[in-house]
Amino acid sequence: MIVIKIDNNPETFLQIMTLFKKEHPNLAFISYIGGEIGFKVILYNSLIYNFSNFLRAQNKLIIGLCFIGNTFFLKHYCDIILEVQDIAFTYKKEELYDEITDLSYFPIRDPADSSPYFPANKPYAGSNYLHPFYKNGYFNRRYEEILLELNLSNIFFTYHCASHWQTTGDLNNLHTSTEMWDINLGKINNQYYRIVPKEKLIEINEICKDHTLNHSLIRVVSFIKFNKNNDKSNTNIAVWIRNTTNDTSRNLPESIYSTLFDFCIQTKRHLHIFLDWQKVSVPESEYLHVYDNLRVNNSFLFDEFVKICNKSYLFIGCDSGTSWIAANYTKANCLIFSSQWGYGQITNPQPIFHNKEQLLDLIHKIYHTSIV
Repeated sequence: MIVIKIDNNPETFLQIMTLFKKEHPNLAFISYIGGEIGFKVILYNSLIYNFSNFLRAQNKLIIGLCFIGNTFFLKHYCDIILEVQDIAFTYKKEELYDEITDLSYFPIRDPADSSPYFPANKPYAGSNYLHPFYKNGYFNRRYEEILLELNLSNIFFTYHCASHWQTTGDLNNLHTSTEMWDINLGKINNQYYRIVPKEKLIEINEICKDHTLNHSLIRVVSFIKFNKNNDKSNTNIAVWIRNTTNDTSRNLPESIYSTLFDFCIQTKRHLHIFLDWQKVSVPESEYLHVYDNLRVNNSFLFDEFVKICNKSYLFIGCDSGTSWIAANYTKANCLIFSSQWGYGQITNPQPIFHNKEQLLDLIHKIYHTSIV
């Protein structure tokens, strides 16, 4: 797998893809998925997984595109990754903190429709978790025009996921729906394909092998993996302190992270701390390491997050997208805080804790050591 770093000019992308297509006329291309992190984990582990496996069986060269710090999503599915060295294609710097996005640009938008589920047409660097750039994804007209110009026979379209809404398709045929089987996901051998309900009786081999395309998300995603890493001599622990002003019930309480700070200082374990947009106070200690600079225009470089978690014995977080990344893409054992069991995609009750006492009890059982 090769990563090629490119600038954020869509014309650079066109030049590179034109060269690759000249050498590999039937190559396959995976465009980016935008929207909430947790949904990205689901979609890359299901829809992209199947698309890649099917085309690899046909010996197609597979190229994927992502924005900076997100190559981990694609590394198992592509031969070549084009990593745009920014959070979006060409844009005006002065617009980065615009709280309101004019959605009239979107091709299928009805101006009378007040639906909040359409993607942003420019990047955002603020801390409003509900901004369309974070929640719904990012749409760039010139990039989508280029995909049409390339006329690729095998392509997974740009996919925007917002809550239970999805928007995808090529520029001439975009569609938004709450039903995943209503929308074209891309083309395989120049034929549009989509997820279909079981009752339509379309054979799986017409699209992808070895996995059933039905009402579910195709492939079961493991959100919690426990005892993946048995090296208890590893004194590294990672924590993501979720602390947003939206959906605060899913934030990591101060009682939890303060207890974790004290535990690591007293037991001389190294705690790697990832802070959310709303910062919390961290005491000075040689055992507490804060990562607050792994961002480009306020978008987190998750490739670095994955690397650090891979070196940690434990990851501790909330029932949110970053925990799903740790569970699916790293070797760390995961302990998840949830204010209400069963929320979201967390289904295994074993590593879930609700308060600091349960957290310490779990850590005690894992390390087989006395907790100070």
